[in-house]
Amino acid sequence: RRVHGAAEIAEIERQMAIAREAEAQREREELWQREQADRRAQEAAAAAALAAQRARLSELDEPQSRRHRRRPAPSAPSKAAEKEPLRSVVICMSMLSEFLRVALPNTKRSLEFCGILCGVVSENVLYVTTLVLPKQEATSDTVHTTHEEELWAYQMENDLLTLGWIHTHPTQQCFMSSVDVHTHCAYQSMLDEAIAIVMAPSYTPNYGIFSLTTPAGLKTVQECKQTGFHPHYPSHLKIYDHARHVMVAQQLRLKVVDLRGDRPVERAFE
Repeated sequence: RRVHGAAEIAEIERQMAIAREAEAQREREELWQREQADRRAQEAAAAAALAAQRARLSELDEPQSRRHRRRPAPSAPSKAAEKEPLRSVVICMSMLSEFLRVALPNTKRSLEFCGILCGVVSENVLYVTTLVLPKQEATSDTVHTTHEEELWAYQMENDLLTLGWIHTHPTQQCFMSSVDVHTHCAYQSMLDEAIAIVMAPSYTPNYGIFSLTTPAGLKTVQECKQTGFHPHYPSHLKIYDHARHVMVAQQLRLKVVDLRGDRPVERAFE
């Protein structure tokens, strides 16, 4: 029986270490490839959802567009005159209290909670008819959705438009942080009328309905490359304001859809 010397043992251990490192590197590369494939799939799904929503809005607005084309154009139109007025967005007051009820477990732990405002357009008015509760991750001052492909699939299957979002500030007042305005920028870039509702259960008033100012606030956030909490300049610029195109109805048929489990759970209330 051969006895290995110290040098041979050291060489064997070195070769084994090289093999282990090569295996670990291969596993890291496979993981990176899977992550890249998942990211590309999510980006493709997001692009498809965005294209579908834009196509849907284009179809819904087509009759009005034809009417506008029949109107004689003024001799010297101003930029203000060319811009279409925002359509009204109708929300239900009971939706706000229901959202606070659903968010209560997170609120008790000082964690934010969010939902997506979905709905339909009828006679050029946007109605929030469905409150979707997506899978999400939250901290005391941030919240973001996950598994967005499930949300987009549900909206496309049920022909629902994205009209904005709602989230809580469990320990703070009603305002939009720099993180919030960046989140909302994606919604308002897709739909001019998109709204952001902030619920502050510990304060009065306990809710605010906001949108980015246009064009200044929206353009500023669109061009901002910073992440996390940060200031926007110039400091005097009003990035967001109360959304004045929102109408609050006391009663409106609404559906809450919870996507946080393995399958959607729907329930209706007024």
